[in-house]
Amino acid sequence: MEWRSKTKTMETKTNKAKKLFKGDFNCAQSTLSVFNKELGLDAATLQNLTAGFGAGMCYQGRTCGAVAGAYMALGLYSGKTNADAETVKKNTRELIEKFNYYFESKHHSTLCRELLGVDVSTKEGLEEARKLGVFENHCPNFIILAVEWLEQNLNKPDYKSKV
Repeated sequence: MEWRSKTKTMETKTNKAKKLFKGDFNCAQSTLSVFNKELGLDAATLQNLTAGFGAGMCYQGRTCGAVAGAYMALGLYSGKTNADAETVKKNTRELIEKFNYYFESKHHSTLCRELLGVDVSTKEGLEEARKLGVFENHCPNFIILAVEWLEQNLNKPDYKSKV
């Protein structure tokens, strides 16, 4: 599987992910579905898989949907080998740790409620989030960061050697 790190391809994926998010897709759907070709899965399957992961695990304010989408991409990427289950889990965990380190270095958290500054798991918090436009103003940045990291890093020799 080839994960290209060319700027044009990355811009295309980030633009597509932003467009999907501005449409009817949540953050997890927007992050994962742009990698359907590399993962060998149809976009509809990935969209259905991630349907409940937006707004921090279905409006619970937990793990950011863009982060969850990236985790799924990393697991699917690691699983495309003939490695045993323990090796796939180990490789996925190592990739997720590297992703988390980068994401948290930019945003200080992977939790939706901390990233957005409101607790979307409560009625009042969700109303405030919508009133303030936090989904439109903040979530695209998390999606772009996740897509760019995946695009830039999964072609590196040290990652390729793991899968």
